[in-house]
Amino acid sequence: MNQQNLFIIFAPGLGGNHLKNILSLDSKFCTEFDSTRYFQNNNKIEKNSHFSKVNNLNLDTINDNLEFLINNSHNIFCCHIAEYLWFVDSDYSKHFKNKQFICMNMLVNNNLAHDRLMKWSPWANIPYIFHEFTTLYSSKYLSRLFDENDWFYVSADVLFGDNVNLFIDDLIQQGLMLDIDRKVAQDLHNAWLSNVIKKG
Repeated sequence: MNQQNLFIIFAPGLGGNHLKNILSLDSKFCTEFDSTRYFQNNNKIEKNSHFSKVNNLNLDTINDNLEFLINNSHNIFCCHIAEYLWFVDSDYSKHFKNKQFICMNMLVNNNLAHDRLMKWSPWANIPYIFHEFTTLYSSKYLSRLFDENDWFYVSADVLFGDNVNLFIDDLIQQGLMLDIDRKVAQDLHNAWLSNVIKKG
């Protein structure tokens, strides 16, 4: 089996798991995500977007689901920078070759994205730390740090916008995904945004 493994690298709070759920609507990705779980109790979204057996790149969870992940033809993993580096240093990384990466670029001119980043990463309120964050979470520097060259890009500002088609079209143009059910994607995106606005 020619397994592919996609790693979404994102700063805390910037919607990496939501992006994973949207990508999972593409049939080429193997995932246990079920879009109907987004809507429970009269179309109210569940508490968060963490639906996978492996939420973020947790080594203990990978251990518990290793056979399941190895048998998938195309995994999607979400992680922050340190989580990926810990994964690479572990024995588990040898099982997951053929890597591709999505970098969530941290422009955060979008007020909603900025507010959520500050909630989950309050130290980013310090101008120097924010500048360091935006430098580290960029494909230019992550490709050097990880020594990997197969990268795709999503802007946090676009992801937190109202129109899901903007980042879907961009990822299709980049060659990462095929087309998906746009209505389902927009419904999921609307529910997620509503939950983000409600909970902050």
